[in-house]
Amino acid sequence: MFQILLMAPPQGGGADWTTFVFLIGIFVIMYFFMIRPQAKKQKDQKNFIEQIQKGQKIVTVSGVHGKIS
Repeated sequence: MFQILLMAPPQGGGADWTTFVFLIGIFVIMYFFMIRPQAKKQKDQKNFIEQIQKGQKIVTVSGVHGKIS
């Protein structure tokens, strides 16, 4: 059981290519789960603000009802 703990680590010459692929994968996942949805939400909000007109009734995120003047 202790033989595994006493074994010396392998003497590698450098980083393995799988580490590089893993890091690229992490950045791709971050893009699709964090950055892309946030950009889409900002685009939708900008379009909504451009489309509202005077006299239109709205409800804010906190639930306050109002009328554009």
